[in-house]
Amino acid sequence: MTEAGLFGPLDPLAGEYTVFQDESGVRGSDRWLILGFLFVPTGMLDSLVAILDQTKTACGCYQEIHFTALPKTCGEGYGSRGRAALRWMREYKTTWHKRAGFTALAIDTHELDRTAFPTRFYMQNRFCVMAIKTSIAWHIGPEKLQELELKIVYDRHDLPAKSKTGYDDNYATYVGPRLEAEVSAARLSGKKDYPNLKVATVTAEDSADSLPLQLTDLLLGAVSQAVTHGSAQVVKSTLGLAATHWCMDVSQSPWLQQLGMHRRLNLLAFPDENREMYDLANIVQEASGDPELFQT
Repeated sequence: MTEAGLFGPLDPLAGEYTVFQDESGVRGSDRWLILGFLFVPTGMLDSLVAILDQTKTACGCYQEIHFTALPKTCGEGYGSRGRAALRWMREYKTTWHKRAGFTALAIDTHELDRTAFPTRFYMQNRFCVMAIKTSIAWHIGPEKLQELELKIVYDRHDLPAKSKTGYDDNYATYVGPRLEAEVSAARLSGKKDYPNLKVATVTAEDSADSLPLQLTDLLLGAVSQAVTHGSAQVVKSTLGLAATHWCMDVSQSPWLQQLGMHRRLNLLAFPDENREMYDLANIVQEASGDPELFQT
C-alpha cells in the first residue's frame, strides 16, 4: 500500500538485493553445517564484480578462488590463489563490506532431530530460509524499505544427485515461497524490520563463472576454519584467524567495536539451549594462522 502525499500517492520505498549462497560441511559425517550468504544491492553488483576481478588480476590469479583449493603458500604460480584470497579478505574488511553484507549460520547437526530431515539438503534448505530471513532484518532492516525484491543465486556444484540421495533437491522451488511466507507472517505479527518481500528468482550458477559466489565461498571458508580448525595450512589458518577476530569484534556492543562492520556481518550459530540462534563468538576458537601474512 502506497502512502498518500500532498500531490497524490507516493511510491513505496523499494529496494533490490541479490543474495549469493554457499555452504560448508555438507557431508553426513560433518558435525557443523555452515551456510554463507552475501547480500549485495543489485545496483552495486556490477561495480563489485569489477573490483573483484581487478583485484584478482592484480594478484596474477586467473583461476577460481575456492577455499578448499587454496595452496599452502602465497608464492608465484599456483600461489597466486593464496595472494588473491588474502587480498580479498583485506579488501572486504576495509571497504567491500560497505557494498556487501555477509551472514554465516553454523548449525550443530549433532543437536538436531535427524528424523525431521530425510536428507541433509532438506536440512540445508530449511536453515537457508531461517538465515536469509534474519539477515533481511539485520542487513536491510535499517533502510526502512517498504518493498524488497530478492534474487537468490546458489552454486550449482553443491546440488546432490538424486541417484545418491533418492530425493530431488527442492531448493529452487522451496526457498522462495517459504521465505515470502515467513516474512509475511513476521510483518503480520508486528515486526517492523521486514518489508513486503518478493523473491523474484532463485538461480543456480557455476561458481567458476561468478566472482560474488567465489567471495561468498572465501568468507564462508574462513568462518568454517574458525569454527572447525579443519586445516593446518598457513593460508587457510590465517583466513580463519581473521574471521575469528571479526566475529569477536562484531559480538560486542556497537560502540565498542573497532572494525566498523556493525550490521555488515551477521555471524550466528544454532541451536542454543532454547533452540534459538546465538552469537557465533561463543564457539569460534582462536586460530593458529600468521597475522602478519594477512597484513601484507
